Amino acid sequence: MLWLECLIIFASRICDVSLTTVRTLMVVRGEKIKASVMGFFEVLIYLNILTLVVSNMTSPFKIISYCLGFAMGNYIGSIIEEKLAIGNIFVQIVTLREPERLAEMLRSQGYGVTMLDGHGMKGDHMILQVVVKRKAFPVLKAQVYEWDPQIFLTAFDTRLIHGGIIKQWK
Repeated sequence: MLWLECLIIFASRICDVSLTTVRTLMVVRGEKIKASVMGFFEVLIYLNILTLVVSNMTSPFKIISYCLGFAMGNYIGSIIEEKLAIGNIFVQIVTLREPERLAEMLRSQGYGVTMLDGHGMKGDHMILQVVVKRKAFPVLKAQVYEWDPQIFLTAFDTRLIHGGIIKQWK
């Protein structure tokens, strides 16, 4: 029966740590209600499993199962968060290859693009700013890298957006 307890500990730990990872990101993104519900289930699982492990601290297999479940929970939680891709990303793009044409190409595809004058170490350049849904970011990134493989791109998670143009994805 020890192997079954170890399996339950391992699987439960994966669940509660994955919930912790996603809940933390929900808090950061301002999703308070979802984060609270996740927190309830996270602690419910955690307390039940902790009781199972602490009830017999002489079994190294339970402790190892607990630790392995924690490690795997972090890994799986980050994969879940990537797949959910909740939120928006603020992207800054600097290209030396016809930034106005790149901006027009992106605008023709529905992106809202703002252009600013930038003054860098190697001279003056245009900075293109785009806000996209996190799920859409890989597509935008591929497009600008195809445009200019030497592009300078930075991306930041953003929490508040008001107004502007955000490309709608289906």
